Amino acid sequence: ISVVGYGLVGYAIGLLWASPLFVLLYARWFRIDLLRTVILAVIGFGIAYSFMIVLTVPMDGGALLFQDGVPWLPR
Repeated sequence: ISVVGYGLVGYAIGLLWASPLFVLLYARWFRIDLLRTVILAVIGFGIAYSFMIVLTVPMDGGALLFQDGVPWLPR
């Protein structure tokens, strides 16, 4: 069920933003301390950003928010 939620949120707001959000929620669900949770979320963002840059796939735009992506990220 969480993967379906990740997919839906990723479609709505963009996978670049859904990835750290998913990591935050998942880590808090399993009661991982806050510092490790934040570190994991930053790593999750870094991985998603790396995929976006290396594969040149626009993962920063979603269907509801950031439809054209965000202007401060390179294209």
